[in-house]
Amino acid sequence: KTYFTVVAALVLLQSSALVVLPGERALFLTGLIASFCSFLGALSMLVTVPAVLASKSSRSIPGPLVTANFFSAMVWCLCGWMLSDPLVIGPNIVATLASGTCLYLKQIYPSDDEVPLLDCEKEASGDAATEGTPLVQVPSSTYTNFAAAPPLPSKCAKPA
Repeated sequence: KTYFTVVAALVLLQSSALVVLPGERALFLTGLIASFCSFLGALSMLVTVPAVLASKSSRSIPGPLVTANFFSAMVWCLCGWMLSDPLVIGPNIVATLASGTCLYLKQIYPSDDEVPLLDCEKEASGDAATEGTPLVQVPSSTYTNFAAAPPLPSKCAKPA
């Protein structure tokens, strides 16, 4: 509800500016608001970073979305540089750095489902068609916080 209230207020502010202000000032205000929203969108990707660092798993980082955002932000930085527009360059530098941080975390803390199987786990699965799939499937509805989920049992562990 708060989100929609803020969005409605921004739309009302921009609409009012278009009616009341001269065209150039209204365009500047609209660009300023758009840049601020881009800045907040870029920082929103970093919300999951504390959980990734605590759990040492990047499962909560949406890899394809972060990758697309990284390349998009880089192109917008180039566009802002060509236009000499700091309101385009600034938020997109932040977006590039935030996306780069998330991509770096995806590399150093791979998700549980991205970790390759051990040789003994491949042998235990017995089927080459299932290579790379988890040995135990835990329904996603079981845990809402992936950091709190217990580790999957290993077929390679020797009984005590």
